Amino acid sequence: MFRNAMKFLALSVILTAGAANATNPVEIDHCNFNISQPGHYKVVADLQCAQNEPYAIRISNTQNSEVDLDLNGHRLRGFVGSNGFQYTIGLFLHNARRVEIKSDRNGAELRGFQTAIQLWDQNRDVEIEGRKILVRDSASGLQIRNSRDVTVRRMRFQNNRVDQLTQNSQEVTVSDLNDL
Repeated sequence: MFRNAMKFLALSVILTAGAANATNPVEIDHCNFNISQPGHYKVVADLQCAQNEPYAIRISNTQNSEVDLDLNGHRLRGFVGSNGFQYTIGLFLHNARRVEIKSDRNGAELRGFQTAIQLWDQNRDVEIEGRKILVRDSASGLQIRNSRDVTVRRMRFQNNRVDQLTQNSQEVTVSDLNDL
């Protein structure tokens, strides 16, 4: 009986630890951050990317897993060279499934990127809920290519060379832009 009680106690501790990990988001505090596992992720500091960092945050090969990314009101900035050319990508999604990107009521800012948000190749079931996300001063604000079932809402674009580009994609809904 004592042995069964100990097994039950050990199992309870393992399950409780697992549940705590599931609710605590992974903290993002630097550029070139790669997300390839399901879970909750939260930006905890403003990010300034260097020239040798190709992206601020990359979400790739997540298959049918759920990824929640909270920009948490922070600024993500790309590297801009002395010639004025932007070198980095802000949020890069490649072969990602079941992804939700959001920010809290304070909004967030993506600024100075070659492409601020890029969905590239085989993305499915992606939702970007802006809630005051400002995309500005980038060569391209939003690019969606070869993706399916994408919803983008409540984002604002300012001073980008191209605000939005969609190619070879299906079931893409973009609404409530610049209307915050």
